[in-house]
Amino acid sequence: NPAPTLTAAASEPGTLRFAWNGVPGPRYTLQYCLDLTNPVWLAADHVIATGAEASLVQPLGDGQKFYRVVVGTAQ
Repeated sequence: NPAPTLTAAASEPGTLRFAWNGVPGPRYTLQYCLDLTNPVWLAADHVIATGAEASLVQPLGDGQKFYRVVVGTAQ
């Protein structure tokens, strides 16, 4: 399966909707870090995909964040 391609778009005021291509079954974890020079990735949220796309909505916070999606097994 190809790696997820992450996109982000404004959702409701003060939030971002992250979406990516997926396959049904795996657990997808949206992670973020504050600094790519010395990244410490933290889980923002997770979802188990039920179709060809998965998505999560996150609140906007102060400062800059970098995001990625990690594919794992359903738990």
